[in-house]
Amino acid sequence: MLHPSEDPYPGNSTMSFLTAYDPQLAEQLAPRRLRQESWRRALSEELSAKEILLAVGGGTGAGPTAAGDPDMDRDMVQRTRYQDQVLLLLLLLAYFTSLFFSASMAYRKATNDSPVKYYADPRVDDAVIDTSDVHDFLETFNRPPQNMQLQIQGLSPVRRMIPHIIDGVVEWKDAYYRYDFSYSLDLTPWVVPVSNRGEASGEHDANVAREDSQSVTAGLSEADVGIVGDFLRNNSNDLGTFSIEKQVEWPGWEELAINIKQKIRQGGYQGAVFVTWNSTETIIIYKNKPWANFLHMGLTRVIFGLSAIGYLWYWPYMWIRQRGPEVCSKFKVDIPIEEYWRLVGNKISGRGFEG
Repeated sequence: MLHPSEDPYPGNSTMSFLTAYDPQLAEQLAPRRLRQESWRRALSEELSAKEILLAVGGGTGAGPTAAGDPDMDRDMVQRTRYQDQVLLLLLLLAYFTSLFFSASMAYRKATNDSPVKYYADPRVDDAVIDTSDVHDFLETFNRPPQNMQLQIQGLSPVRRMIPHIIDGVVEWKDAYYRYDFSYSLDLTPWVVPVSNRGEASGEHDANVAREDSQSVTAGLSEADVGIVGDFLRNNSNDLGTFSIEKQVEWPGWEELAINIKQKIRQGGYQGAVFVTWNSTETIIIYKNKPWANFLHMGLTRVIFGLSAIGYLWYWPYMWIRQRGPEVCSKFKVDIPIEEYWRLVGNKISGRGFEG
């Protein structure tokens, strides 16, 4: 019989109070107390490697019995504990094995026998090259921008309560507008490199400047050309990149924009008119290396994300390693404003572009 001063249920004040003043209840609950003590000892007891192996392989596992045998209960608790741990380890092993297998397949896919050594960002340009010659490199990647356009948009205001039910609605200056027309005028045929000799003053100088503008180094300073050569000869970083920022000049284009807006107004259009153009284009050149191709793949980023801790390594590593020199190449739109206006002026109206 338990003495009232004993506390068979530490941490449970209600049960301790009842058993302390009811010996009969204490005797009825004694087996339960013994099982609980047995379970606590089983969970805290450290077993040898041999005993752990026997617990894991001793059966399929079961919950504690209600037979009242402390030894059997303790044995069952130990089996369940270690079998659950082994099952968890097996699941983790299978999970990371599948990630490793997927990564190995992605790396095999990134490995290719293509002779290409450098390629541009496919989102901007599809240029590739299979040599490390400076002349070939600049001839391939220092071409005039291929997406120079003059963008003209007409927007009219809509009521604030209905923008969510109309397609093509944009917010500008705390008001909502919808597109009435939007079109682009191509400038690419007139984009040429800026001559390294500057403005020509005479006929001979003009011919020399024209020949110079057709050179692969046109638009680049001598220092920038030297940077290109140093990158091609000495850069051994597989993740190293090379960036060319192409800046396009068009003196007096603001006057053209004013003429376009006035022509649209004269056509009876009362909405807001925007005339813009993107004067810069940046092209990033990558190396065709297996390690670089593997890390640039979208599947690789998914794998690192699923690994839970992969991104902790991936982003800092890419930020540190994926760096390279940058140069600026200058171009211009080689058509006078007046001549361009004669080409497009009579086709612009208040309803848009009437080609």
